[in-house]
Order: sequence, then C-alpha cells, then structure tokens
Amino acid sequence: MNAVGNRNLFLLGVALACASVVQAADVRIFSPGVASGVAGGLDPTFEPDCSGFYFVRGNGSDAVILYSRRAAHAWRSPELVSFSGVWRDIEPALSPDGKTLIFSSNRPLRPGDPPLEGSYKGAAPQGGGNLWKVTRIGGKWSEPQRLPDLINASDSVFSPSIAGDGSLYFMKPDRAGGVFHLYRSQWSHGEYEAPQRLSFSNLEQGDFDPAVAADESYLVFSSSRPPGEPGKAALYLVVRDGDDWGEPVSLAGKLGGEVYGVEARLSPGGRSLYFTNNRVEPVSYPKSVAVARESLRAMETWNGPQRKIWQVDLTGVLREYGLGSQRTLTQ
Repeated sequence: MNAVGNRNLFLLGVALACASVVQAADVRIFSPGVASGVAGGLDPTFEPDCSGFYFVRGNGSDAVILYSRRAAHAWRSPELVSFSGVWRDIEPALSPDGKTLIFSSNRPLRPGDPPLEGSYKGAAPQGGGNLWKVTRIGGKWSEPQRLPDLINASDSVFSPSIAGDGSLYFMKPDRAGGVFHLYRSQWSHGEYEAPQRLSFSNLEQGDFDPAVAADESYLVFSSSRPPGEPGKAALYLVVRDGDDWGEPVSLAGKLGGEVYGVEARLSPGGRSLYFTNNRVEPVSYPKSVAVARESLRAMETWNGPQRKIWQVDLTGVLREYGLGSQRTLTQ
C-alpha cells in the first residue's frame, strides 16, 4: 500500500479512536475535518459508550457547542445542540454516567441583563462565564440551570470537569491578579459543598483547564509554571496521594510528539488525553505528486493555523505512576 493509503487508514483509526484506542507513541490529530476542521475545534467530551461526543467551535468571539454521532467508519457532521447558540457557550463536560452536562457560558444571570463580562487577566469583551447544567430527560436535554452562587462566586468561572461521584473541578481567578487556580467542590447529598482550592494550585503563573479521572486518581491540567516556557501552556499530570495531591509533572518529556496546549480532556476510560493547540503538521521536501495532493486536502480540511484537537495515549505514563491496573484504563 502506498504512503497516501497508509495515511488514510491512520486517519480513519484516529477518527474513531475513542471507540478503539490506537496505540501510538506520538500525538495524533483527532477527528480530522469534523471536530478538527477549518473552523477550529476544542473541548471534546464523550458519551460513556463513545457513541458520540460534544465539542466547541469558536473563533475567539463567538462559540457554540456541537454534537457529532459515530457512524460506521467516521464521525458524522456535527449539529448544534438544543441548549446552545444564543450565547457564548464553551467547555462542555459530560458526567461519567452521561446523565449530566456542565458547561461555561457568558449568558446573563437574569433575563434581559447583558452578557457576563470577565474579570481575569486578558479578559475579552463579553468574555465572562458561569457554570450551567443540563440533564437528560427522556433522551433530551433540559433547559440550562445555573449552578449555585457557591460555585459561581465570580463572573469568571470556567472549565468544569465532573468526577464519578458528581464532585466538580473547575477554575476561577484570584481577586488580586486575575490569575486562575483550580478548585474542587464535593457533591454530597444532592448539593455542592464549599469549593476548596487544590493544594498544588498555588503559583503565580496560574493553572487552568482541569481534567479529572472518574475515580479522581489523577488529573491533567495546563499551566505556564516551571519547568515550562513562560507564556506557553504546558500540560501537567498530578496524581492523588492519599487525601491530597502529589507534585505536578510536565508531560512534555513523557509523551512522544509535541505535547502542549490547553483544554485537556480524558476519554471515558481514561487512557487517552485530548488537548488543543494550533500546531500544524509539518511536511518533508521534496514531495511526490500524491503526497502534495494529500497535503493540500489536509490543509483544506484540518491542517491549517486554527485550533485543533490532538490525542495521545496516556497508558504508559499512568502505569509509571501505578495506575495501569485501574478499571479506568480498560477503555
């Protein structure tokens, strides 16, 4: 089989990687031409059985939540979800049981009010956010409900991630410098308890975009903390240590390929990590005519300067930290 044919089979495997994890050392594009399309993509969150996924398409000003169903050999063209489209909706997070979805939105607290304005470092106009929840009722999503003020304590609450017991991880900025830190709120008896800042999230560089395993045994997040490059978001892994957390470890040197970016997400089984950056896949010169045509097709469908979703296998790293025998790594 020629190089183009091999690449097409590779991309087909990656397109359905949630359903069948493709073992590979390097970073791979996820859902080329669908979620990772010419209009950009980020924030994938999957149905428990990988029959579909939700994600965001945005350009820095506008943003909506879309849904793509799994077909026989690819992901179908995405559709706008019922609860999104009017406001700037981002960062959907599906609960491990698939019954609840929490997202961040700049929609006003009360009808008739203006969109939320953010109060964090680098906030854009109408760039605020609070966390909202929808639940499945008869196979459809309910109307969004704002989470309580205990969670939405400011106009800049983002990046929800839901643990298996319903506990909520998210980020919000400190009041002094507008730098984000990570928080957890325990779900208990049908209510959220007072959020607690995660013990390791205390540096002036800030941390953002938590993605927690269903059993809370580990968490992936982004930060420009050392040893990362200043101003560039690196991905970090932190492992549960009893009732607390260990020391975050940069994933840049532990996984093949270029592993950096934001909006970390985990597959339902915890084996795959998804993240977003605007890296472009390089080519080698000289090219054959067949490779040139394939390269052009890639540029026209996904391999441009827009934000794209990438995927990498976490199994080896997790086993290094004693997590390889966990049930969460079976998918």
